[in-house]
Amino acid sequence: MLSFIRNDSRRVTPSPLRASLACRAIFLTNGFTLSAWVPLVPLAKQRLMLNDAGLGLILLSLGAGALVSMPLAGAIIARTGSRPVIISASMVFFAMLPLLASLTSVPLLAVCLLIFGAANGLMDISMNAQGVAVEHLAGKPIFSSLHGMFSIGGILGATFCGGLLHLGLTPLVAASLIAGLMALIVLGQLTGLLHGGEGKGERKHFNRPTGLVALLGLLAFAAAMTEGAMMDWSAVFLRFSRNFDEASAGLGFAAFSATMAIGRLTGDWVVGRLGAALTIRIGSMIAAAGLCLVTMADPAPLVLAGFAVTGIGLANIVPQLFGMAGKLPGFSPGVAISAVATLAYAGILAGPPLIGPLATLTSLPISLSMLAAAMVLVGLGAGLARSRG
Repeated sequence: MLSFIRNDSRRVTPSPLRASLACRAIFLTNGFTLSAWVPLVPLAKQRLMLNDAGLGLILLSLGAGALVSMPLAGAIIARTGSRPVIISASMVFFAMLPLLASLTSVPLLAVCLLIFGAANGLMDISMNAQGVAVEHLAGKPIFSSLHGMFSIGGILGATFCGGLLHLGLTPLVAASLIAGLMALIVLGQLTGLLHGGEGKGERKHFNRPTGLVALLGLLAFAAAMTEGAMMDWSAVFLRFSRNFDEASAGLGFAAFSATMAIGRLTGDWVVGRLGAALTIRIGSMIAAAGLCLVTMADPAPLVLAGFAVTGIGLANIVPQLFGMAGKLPGFSPGVAISAVATLAYAGILAGPPLIGPLATLTSLPISLSMLAAAMVLVGLGAGLARSRG
């Protein structure tokens, strides 16, 4: 099947519009499936009679799987192209969801979560490599809106899965319906996907990131760390540092997520006029200003405005870092993106746990304000990357 996909993809090149729509659909299904797992987590905890510590250990399998597969993804894509990796990884990714919704064995759940995370890592790198190829074909920026489609998928996936459960469907049936629908959407994009991402006389192996790749990776680490901290600590900050009640403690992350999605959907227009490096520099400074407002302001409207400003600033940083990595001379797009994405994913996993000890030593507002300093460094680093690249 993979050989058919590879050979067939070389016969006809789809139009830029068709290729762009197909790539957007892939990003949407990835975000949709990943977030559909969220409403199933408490059900798995109840089904397996896990305590909070046990659930936390099990959930580490998802991140571990992604961190293992992401460095390997670049080398695979460099040899096969991104198209067959997207198809094969997505089918495994979707197939795991019904198993995660129904397994009654803790070891089996951990194994399936590991596979789920590994397939997500492969799909993540391959769809970003596909984005580089589509952007080259289209001749205009598309990376921000691609990640915007992932964000939309994230909103729809959790909502749709929760709605199916609310209607009385069992977790297995709900997850199976979602997996089947996502598989149909991806298979429907076969004629629109480019081969994309293979290396031609370029570095095809994942090595320890050095030089410009390492710089882009460190910038992605800092930006992703800030995103992860907003996800895990915003409600805690509002509840205990700004005295929001339980019902409204989630408003900060809601404001952050909404402006991030808007920023990504409109980001291509911005990048087309400012360029990727300047977009990152301006965005990082906006994010730093938003974080300062969050941690220094006291009135609730100003604090929520700070979260919204942070979201709009962060929106296009990681997507454009991926895009810059995919265009580096001397590297296969898949290899460079896998190096940067691995560091970004490590930032998402490492960031939130680092906030806790810092908050214990100082305070939660002070530890979150340190992220503003990290965003200033991202802005400076983007300028350095532009001058070196």
